[in-house]
Amino acid sequence: MRSFIIVPCLVAATIVLQGCGGGGTTPPPPGPGPVTKDCVNPEIDVKSQSFTSTAKSTETSSSGNITTKEVLDSVGTIKIDMEQMNLYENVVSTISTTVRHYRYDSVDSVSLMDLKMEEKIIVDVSKKVVVISVKVSNATSGKVLITNCSAITIPAMPSAAEVSILFKAVVVPGLQKVATCSGNDGVYDHYDMKINLQGVSIPGLKQVSDVNVQGMETILLDKDYVMHSTTGSLKGEFVLTKYEGLGIITVDEKVDSTTTDAKAGGPTAADLDYSLWRDAKGGKCTEIHYDPPHTDISKFFQPTKLSGITNKFRGVDTLQGVDKLTTKAFFRNQLLAAIQAAMKATETKKIIV
Repeated sequence: MRSFIIVPCLVAATIVLQGCGGGGTTPPPPGPGPVTKDCVNPEIDVKSQSFTSTAKSTETSSSGNITTKEVLDSVGTIKIDMEQMNLYENVVSTISTTVRHYRYDSVDSVSLMDLKMEEKIIVDVSKKVVVISVKVSNATSGKVLITNCSAITIPAMPSAAEVSILFKAVVVPGLQKVATCSGNDGVYDHYDMKINLQGVSIPGLKQVSDVNVQGMETILLDKDYVMHSTTGSLKGEFVLTKYEGLGIITVDEKVDSTTTDAKAGGPTAADLDYSLWRDAKGGKCTEIHYDPPHTDISKFFQPTKLSGITNKFRGVDTLQGVDKLTTKAFFRNQLLAAIQAAMKATETKKIIV
């Protein structure tokens, strides 16, 4: 069972794609048509925007005679400001998992507990703070399994101006190298991102080897770079060397998401106010001061060990997040990459001085 939990981390390490979220009462924007025109914007860019969206993914993982199928449905809101470098996410996901054990003459099928996960995230560069709130419950009974809220202050976080400079100078050019515009359907530019990983390892997961992952993500943006939808597929295999006898683990994942109420403009001051967010005991978010010699902001959103992945998959990890094709990775990861680049630049300056 634990063998299949590594899959979300594999995807997190290979893709920085996805705007997910949910709902909306206004009619959706025009649907995409056939790609018959030249791109309005030949190169991809990331602009301030807000939207709600729905996302659905299906992932099948297999090892030997055991197959695990996970279906994840997400509904929520994403808002990002690429000038002030702020982010707000409020996403509710339902995860359904079925395990099948194929025997010589029969198949045993077990449905695990359906989980409901409510996640809220704020990244406020001006205040040097990252806030993560997670509530996980049994989707059937409503029983709350875990609740946590942490407000992490990071003194080393650079100013919004510094992060913005690094975003435009480093992150966007890097994104443009991997995202190719294949054309326009009359309304949206289609940007394709190919994934091809062979023999790589996952940071902090030395037990993963022989990785062979291929996939494709397509993101649709309007002329103002506001997101309409994403689609993707991923297939691959790898080996967990820590667990003898598992052999090669294969994964096959597909995802679709569509936004509504999409518009330019990021989070408001009210969105960035977490004073009413509560922890498991009903108190305010736990304040954490995070100031190591070398800060890695991404550690709050990616697991660093197998147990972290296992816990998150089962809905009991309170801080580290697992981004896969069906999560909020695209906009969040661009911002985190810019912040991390600015931090490294600041550290370099200190060393030189």
